[in-house]
Amino acid sequence: FAAVLSVFLLGTSLGAALYQRSGRRVTSPWLLTDLLAGISLTCILGIFALWKAQPIYDASRAALGDSSIGVLVAEMTVAGAVFLSPTFFMGATFSHLVQAARRPDGGVGQAAALNTFGGAVAPALFGVFLLPLIGSKWTLVLISLGYLLLLPNVAGWRWGFLAAPIALVFALPANVHVVRIPPGGRLVEYREGVMASVAVVEDAARHRVLRVNNRFQMGGTAAANAEYRQAHIPLLLHPAPQRALLLGLGTGITLGAASLHPNVQSDGIELVPEVVEAMPQFEPYNFS
Repeated sequence: FAAVLSVFLLGTSLGAALYQRSGRRVTSPWLLTDLLAGISLTCILGIFALWKAQPIYDASRAALGDSSIGVLVAEMTVAGAVFLSPTFFMGATFSHLVQAARRPDGGVGQAAALNTFGGAVAPALFGVFLLPLIGSKWTLVLISLGYLLLLPNVAGWRWGFLAAPIALVFALPANVHVVRIPPGGRLVEYREGVMASVAVVEDAARHRVLRVNNRFQMGGTAAANAEYRQAHIPLLLHPAPQRALLLGLGTGITLGAASLHPNVQSDGIELVPEVVEAMPQFEPYNFS
C-alpha cells in the first residue's frame, strides 16, 4: 500500500508541476480534451501492466536480490508501471481544472469540495459495489473509458483519442488475475470480493492450496494431515468437549476434522466470504 500511495502522489505531483511550468501557458481549447484522453489511454495501458505485475516483480527481485531495499524497489517498480503514467495526467488535469475554476466568488473552493466528495464516493461505488459484481478487469475498464465521456469536444484526428482506448480494451487478456501458478499447475477457482481476492491453485501433483491476495497461503491438501491434527489434538485432550470454535476457516479441512467428533458442535468464523465459497474445491479433504 505504501508503494502504491507513494507512486500515486509522485505521479500526481509531477503532472501538476509540469502543468504549472508549461501547460498553464497553453491557450489551446483542446487542452482539457487531450488531458482527459491521456488519462483514459494510460489507464488502459496500466491494466496491461497490472496483467504483467508478477513477471515485472519477479524480474525486479531477480535483479535486486532479497534485501529489504530490493523488495521495496521491486514493489515500487510494479506500482510505477501501473500507476505512474495515469497519475501524471491526473495531476496535470486537476491543476488545469482548478485554474479554470477560479472566480471572484470562490470557485476553487467549490471545485475542491466536489473533488473531495467524488473521492469519498468512488471507493464505495467501485470497490464495494462494482468490483465484486463485475470483477477487477471490467471495473478498471469502466473507469478508464469513463474519462472519454468527459471530453468537452472532439474533432478531426482527435477522434483517435476516442478510438485508441476502446481498441485496446479488445486486446486485453480475458482476466488480469495476479496469481502465481507453479510449473505444471493451474488456477482452479478465482474470486474477487470487497476484502480480498481468493484463489484455489492446483500444482502438478494435483494438490490444491488456498491463497488470499496472492500472498497468504491458507492451507492446502498436501498438508491435510497436519491440519487434521489441529482439530483432533485439542478435542482429544479435553475431557468432555461439547463445542469447538475455529477462527479462520481457510480450506475447511480443520473444521471438517472437528466435525468427525461425536457430540461436539463445531462452529467456524471466516471474515472473507469468498473463502467460504471456495471451500467445496477442497472436497473430500474437508468432509463437506
